[in-house]
Amino acid sequence: MSMLKVLENSKNVTDLFLSVDVAHCDNASGLCRGLPLVDPVRVILDMQELSMDSQKLLDTLGKCIPTWKKLAQFEISDVNEPRDRKHSDGEKIISPALNHTPNLRSLVVWDPHINLRRVPHYVKIAAANPALKTIQIRPSISSRHSKSSGRTALYAEMKADARPGLNALLDLTYEIFIEVPDSLAILPSTFVYPAQLAANPVQEDIIWSRVLLFALESQASSTEWSHSRQHYVYLSRLAPLLVCKKFAQLGIPHLYKNVVPKNERAARSFMSRVAQQPTLGYRVRSLFLNYSRDITLKFKTPVAYTPGLISLDGGEDFCDLSKSVGSTLRSFRGIQIDNPDVSMSPEIEDFHWFSTTALKIDHTLTCLTPVTAFNMLVHLRVTQRLPSLRTTVFSYVASRGAQFFKKHGAKLSE
Repeated sequence: MSMLKVLENSKNVTDLFLSVDVAHCDNASGLCRGLPLVDPVRVILDMQELSMDSQKLLDTLGKCIPTWKKLAQFEISDVNEPRDRKHSDGEKIISPALNHTPNLRSLVVWDPHINLRRVPHYVKIAAANPALKTIQIRPSISSRHSKSSGRTALYAEMKADARPGLNALLDLTYEIFIEVPDSLAILPSTFVYPAQLAANPVQEDIIWSRVLLFALESQASSTEWSHSRQHYVYLSRLAPLLVCKKFAQLGIPHLYKNVVPKNERAARSFMSRVAQQPTLGYRVRSLFLNYSRDITLKFKTPVAYTPGLISLDGGEDFCDLSKSVGSTLRSFRGIQIDNPDVSMSPEIEDFHWFSTTALKIDHTLTCLTPVTAFNMLVHLRVTQRLPSLRTTVFSYVASRGAQFFKKHGAKLSE
């Protein structure tokens, strides 16, 4: 959905977070057309290196800021550009906009890496805005670190600056509350739940189901699971489903797209559920079962009931793997076997291997990671062409890999 459509229907938005990090494949035109339609109270701007699209976005923002009557607080991350340049392109656009914002009360500069040693140009220009009351540099740092960082020099420059108001505006308490004048008070929301949607439960469920799918996928966008990250992902993916019964009913099936059981008990519960409800198994695309090797987790059942599996991480017994999901599997990790004859999926691209067992790998393989002794590479049928192979990762104690590198070394880039 275009950001123009979002902003057209969100005119009462009070907090607006914007990043100028626009990828080459993205398009910011909808966002640029939508920004003049809103009037936020607080804007948070994440500055990045400017591309052609981000330059257009920043130009639009520079034109909108002075027109936003409700804007009381502006927060900005420090521009990560060389300080030997007089002023960055981003600063040149933002500075005059902040100076002419009619009701700006607070300017917050975020310096997370404590790199600021000089007062940014846009801070000096914004300080001339008669409406501005406070300037903060965040995050705060402890007194024992203040001398070792550039923050002391930064504060000293601000206090010594000849511009009237810059010293007086510097706020070191970090305990302010931005009050919006009564004349700029936010009107009660005029949003009304669409009657047509409430009258059509089927369409209503379809729309909310899509919203929940987007929310859950944002927490599971990567199949690179790890034990350190697993608990966080587990909790954050459950959060949207705890809002109400409808969200739980519509969202639980989406959890089966990227399955991350919390522990062995949860893994066994998952296996039992997909065996009883095969329709849930059809939703599974990635499966994480990477537990201790002392735990015997047979995943013959989940593999048999997950025909659309694309990414698999962990487990031991995969006798039926190539028969049930061989046509779709793209990523294969954490598997240890002793089967003397293994034929992998014809679509496999990313392969982590724990065994010295000989195997057959097709031409699609691009990344190979042998986790045990590098001797297993000798068993990789070095006569195979593997035309797509570009990356391999191996142990520092690797040996006897000469045959492999003679055959495939010229193709490797990493």
